[in-house]
Amino acid sequence: MNGGEAYGLGAEMLNFGALIAFMGVNVAALLRYYVRAKEKKLGFLIPPVLGFVICLALWLNLSRPAIIVGSIWMLAGIALESGRPPDSARKCRLKYRRKSKKRPFQLAIPAKSRERISFPPRSN
Repeated sequence: MNGGEAYGLGAEMLNFGALIAFMGVNVAALLRYYVRAKEKKLGFLIPPVLGFVICLALWLNLSRPAIIVGSIWMLAGIALESGRPPDSARKCRLKYRRKSKKRPFQLAIPAKSRERISFPPRSN
């Protein structure tokens, strides 16, 4: 494999991961704004479905080596990260709690972690 072919494979592997991420964003938007919505609007259905279909079509048209290497790369990542909490959860157990309607969610940071985090002063 010469330099140009390796560069092309690397670019397609990047596209492999990016297109999967964009498909996930479209699924999340569909679930949030259409499936879980009280009022079903066609305007909230079409863009995420169209975005997902376009990303899927692009993803299916990647080269065979890019799909194989990208799948191995993704499975290795899943295998290495399964069973481990995210770094942020290990370092600082952050929790959200409902306060009021004006500020619906406030970040509850344990006192031990608060010492390490410096917040800029609020400007009104």
